[in-house]
This record gives sequence, C-alpha cells and structure tokens, in this order.
Amino acid sequence: MGSIQQETRFIAVDIFLGHNQGNPGYETAGYILLNNLVSGFVYSAHYDGPSLDPVHLIKGVQKSFKPPHHHTLHGVFRDTLPGHWGSKQLVEEYPGYAQMSDIERMFWLGSRTSKGLRFRCYKKPGVESPVRGIEILREIERKSIDFLMGRHNRGQPIYDEQTKWAVIEGGGSRPKAQFQLKGIDMMAKFNAPFDPYNMAKMEHVTLGISRSAGIETPRSWVLPASENGEDIFLIERFDRSKQLRHHTISLATLVGVDNANKTNMSSVDYLDIADAIRQASDHPEEDVEELYARMILVGICNITDNHLRNLEIILNKDGKYRLSPNFDLVPDPWNSPFDTHLCNYTRADQHNFMTGAFVVQTAEKLGISFDRAKTIATRVAQAAIDSEPLMDKANLNEKDKALFKKIIDPDRLKSMVHELEAMQSMNVSNQENDIRLG
Repeated sequence: MGSIQQETRFIAVDIFLGHNQGNPGYETAGYILLNNLVSGFVYSAHYDGPSLDPVHLIKGVQKSFKPPHHHTLHGVFRDTLPGHWGSKQLVEEYPGYAQMSDIERMFWLGSRTSKGLRFRCYKKPGVESPVRGIEILREIERKSIDFLMGRHNRGQPIYDEQTKWAVIEGGGSRPKAQFQLKGIDMMAKFNAPFDPYNMAKMEHVTLGISRSAGIETPRSWVLPASENGEDIFLIERFDRSKQLRHHTISLATLVGVDNANKTNMSSVDYLDIADAIRQASDHPEEDVEELYARMILVGICNITDNHLRNLEIILNKDGKYRLSPNFDLVPDPWNSPFDTHLCNYTRADQHNFMTGAFVVQTAEKLGISFDRAKTIATRVAQAAIDSEPLMDKANLNEKDKALFKKIIDPDRLKSMVHELEAMQSMNVSNQENDIRLG
C-alpha cells in the first residue's frame, strides 16, 4: 500500500480484550486506510493481541492487507456494518447510503462501536445504546411494523435520534432492536403481520431444544403481546457479559462466501465451515463436534435459513477464539430440507436424510468417530422428541404445536436412534468376532 500520504483518511480500530492482564478494555489494533479510493488495513506496531481475523488478517504475516477481490473492505469489518434491516432504515432517511461502497459506508457511519470492535475517526459518533423500557420497545415495534408494511410517511425519520441506532445496528432481515431489561443486554425480534405462525414462540422453543441437547445456547424469552401488538422474541446477547464486549467474526467472512443470497445459494457445505473452524478456533476439534451437533439440530428442526452469517466465532474472556453460542433458529414447516439448503450437509445423500446412515456418513466426512456421532445425534434427537413440555411452557397454540411436531417428526427420530443402536450392536459383534478369529 506504500507510505501513508497526507490525503489518506483512516479509521482507528480498537478491540476489546477481556483477558488484558486483569484490566479489560479497548486496545488499538490497527487502522483501516483509504488512499485515492484504494483501501486496506494495517496492524498497529504496538498491538500484541490476537489477530482480528485469524484466517485472512493473520498478524505478523505481512505489513498491510488489501481487501479480497471485488470488495472495498475486509469481511471482519463488513460484519459490523448494518444488516439488511438496518440498511433499509438508513436508506429511507439517507437515500445516498444505497449507492455507497462498503468502505464509503464505514467512513460515513463514523466513530462507533459494534460488538467487540470500536471505530474512531473524525466524525462524531451516533448514539449507539440499547433501548430501555418495555413501552419504548413497543413504540419501536409499532414504527418498525408500519415501515415494514409500507405505512410509514416516505422521507420522514422513522425513529428519534435516541432510538435510531438501537434499530440500525441489528443484523439480518427481520425487524429487531437492541434492548436492555434488568441489566441484561438482548436483541428483540418483532413478529410481522404476515408471519405464517408465531415466530417468537417457535424460535424460543427451538432454542430450548438446542439448550436441552447440550449445545451452547443463549437464554431467550417471549415478551407477551400487548393489546395492539404481537409477541416479541428476546434473546440474550452473547457478545456482551457484564462490562465485557466480545469480538465476533461470521463464518461468511472466515469461509469467504456470503451465501445469504440467491447467487451463492448451495455454494457452501458444512465441510467448508469445518475447514474454516479448524483454521480459526483455538479448540478446533471440540468446535467441529459442536458444529456437527448444530448441523443435526438444523436438519431435525428444518432450519432452512442456515446461511453463514448465522454462525460466528467469538473471542472469549480468555482471549481464545471459539465457536459462538447458537442463535437464529427458525424452523420451516413447509420447505423440504433441500429446497433452500443454503449450506449443504457434507454432500451427503439427501435420500438418507436424518437416518442412521446419514448420521454416520456426515460424521465420517467431518472426522468424527461413530461413537461420538451416535452420542451427539441421539442427544439432539432425544431433546426434540421430548420437546412438548417446551411447547406447553411457551404457550404454543394447537395449530403451531401441530406444525412443530410435523417438522421434527418424532417417529422418524426414534427410528434414527434405533438404527444407530443397531449399528453399534453390529460393530460390537464384529469386534468380538475379530478377537475370536485373532
């Protein structure tokens, strides 16, 4: 990138280090540079923390880093830009935002914080803090749904300055807002009038199954509907704990493909995710097993929106990169598992989907032993089979409960578990025969 000239603009990038010698806080990691429309990133000479991206921005490998082909900004920084929902709000108020490149958006947004990263430049920061108070959250819900349904007055601000950034910073395409209640940082997701079922309750139940299966999963709640509103889904933020902030990186960035669009659908496989985790995680084999458990859960609950932005690694309080807790688990009662298949299941035979053969085949490709695969798959399947109390506790109505049971198909799961038990018995018998022959 050459020497930094006078016309070069830069954004300082600070990372929150929770393990920083007992004194957690932000430390300057490096600088995003823009010079004559050419952008890049350099680490600070004084920074001795972890790489901001342990796959593509490996500290010490080179002096400066140019963004990948056809991009103006590295993926780890693109991860911090407002997602589809937040961008729609910005474009409504600032139409020029739609025409900006990613690096232009980064400079336009100016000084701000996003998860475990803080950006500092010449521009005054926006007000980026969660909203507090259920009444305020309900007002944001009303305005968000009005905007979603086209009932908003075009060209007028949607939210006041105090609440705007709580909405804009949320990722994904669903209406949502950052929220804090009783000192707990959460993300609030709003049901939409056209939803085919109660999304808040269904996602809450799926997260409960994930938790029961031993998969690391954040706490979640459902805020009951008000007189004129819908239920609101609340999920605890895992990128914050007490006074700490945790840096996260999407698997879209680590794999190098964003498959949350029609162009790249089906272009990524769980094998690609496992490869990226093995490069990025400080405990790769444990995290690949965790990934396998989540893949089985995704198949059982037919979560067809399984794109790479719904998987992240996180820099934990010990300064280690690990697979982040599970999130964004919305079951799909209508599409077959291979209708969207944003992530392919280790290129496995779809005709054997969610059978004992499928469990073994996918595990072998991921380097997981039969015994571990059987234990993991049985645990996840049993959590789904035993999920009716979770549905009752969430007050799912009879229609939605029937939909959920149709999705998980307990009889199919019981057959899968029995098939795995038969395989294990056969393996034991074969081993005993080998011993006798020996």
